[in-house]
Amino acid sequence: MGEGSWENLWTIKTVLRGFELVSGLKINFTKSKLYALNVDDRFLAAGSAFLSCRSDVIPFKFLGIPVGANPRRRETWRPVVEAMSKRLSSWCGRHLSYGGRITLINSVLASLPLYFFSFFKAPVCVLKQLVRIQRNFLWGGGLEDKKLCWVKWEQICMPRDQGGLGVKNLELFNLALLSKWKWRCVNESDAVWTDVLRFRYGHLPSKFLNEELYSCGAKDSIWWRDLVNVGDSFLPGWFKSNVSCIVGNGKNINFWKNKWFGNNSFSELFPTLFSKDACSEAMIADRLNNSTDEITWSWDWRVPLSLQEEQELFSLKELLRGFSLKPDCCDKWRWMSESDGLFTVKSCYKMLLQDDNCDAISAESLVAIRKLWKNDLPSKVGVFGWRLLLEKLPTRVALAHRVTFGRRFMLGWDCLTTIRG
Repeated sequence: MGEGSWENLWTIKTVLRGFELVSGLKINFTKSKLYALNVDDRFLAAGSAFLSCRSDVIPFKFLGIPVGANPRRRETWRPVVEAMSKRLSSWCGRHLSYGGRITLINSVLASLPLYFFSFFKAPVCVLKQLVRIQRNFLWGGGLEDKKLCWVKWEQICMPRDQGGLGVKNLELFNLALLSKWKWRCVNESDAVWTDVLRFRYGHLPSKFLNEELYSCGAKDSIWWRDLVNVGDSFLPGWFKSNVSCIVGNGKNINFWKNKWFGNNSFSELFPTLFSKDACSEAMIADRLNNSTDEITWSWDWRVPLSLQEEQELFSLKELLRGFSLKPDCCDKWRWMSESDGLFTVKSCYKMLLQDDNCDAISAESLVAIRKLWKNDLPSKVGVFGWRLLLEKLPTRVALAHRVTFGRRFMLGWDCLTTIRG
């Protein structure tokens, strides 16, 4: 990476040739490509000829991920939608029971966008399109068939013990997968890619875990903006409320803004002192040191403290009496939803699903549904019993309340009932 100049092209060629001499390996230039931004096409063609490789344009695909593409555009997600539609067209859903359709949705359709979901935040229009494909397949058995949807999709996505069928909620699953990047940014501080993000955006744990709201800049990348704000529109502050601090040497935890001592940050407990501190981003190790038997404090105030503020400072010191850092241990973060403190996509998705607003079903029906799934039944029988308990079967009374079918459907149903009678 560098400016479009012949000097940089010579540098690239020298580095690649040096790698070949040192490692004894041979670079396959026929599989290599040269990319450029805001560079003349003639210079790009000359540079690719100089390096004996091909030139290409941005965006391009690398390991299946479109690099340089805008993830908020529908066009970026077209391969995912087409893959799901193509897979669905190869099945004949009308020859499958509801249980078979549920199995295929869980095992295949929900896993197709997994790779994209693990890196990009899906737009609402794409999520609706993917859900529509799944819903039509479940109730109609195909892409073009549109049948009556008897149960809300949000209810279907609930776990079985909560009255659903356990189909993945794609929006929440996307948020859970992206949240893993947040967790990695906080914990994998020694990785090279976190060094790049830290150089670009600053101290990463402060961006995700501080009590104050972090606002992204206009020049921040779309991926970073989506990552910082992931899930906040659904449940504000949900990620940092599920992460706790384990203080080690105090070099990676903010003294004022992180909840590292009790259930509140010191910026909330002592707002006046926080406003007087010259460095609001100071870490714990910057403010206290217990290399000796007693705690040594290091403060940097903007202006001298008043008598009342001195009393607040005394209260803060008394609160931390007996607290000690561990110089030989690094600061760690704990995921509170897991007993071992490690983040998992499964626990994150389960937590988001519990906070999802869904129509509650009666306690009697819920108990009956739980007993139903405990029995060893064929899947189609289980789904039929589930619909029966939810009163979502196409009975005459239920169809009478479905205005979408209109008078013509009801007349046809009456004729069919008369013939059978």
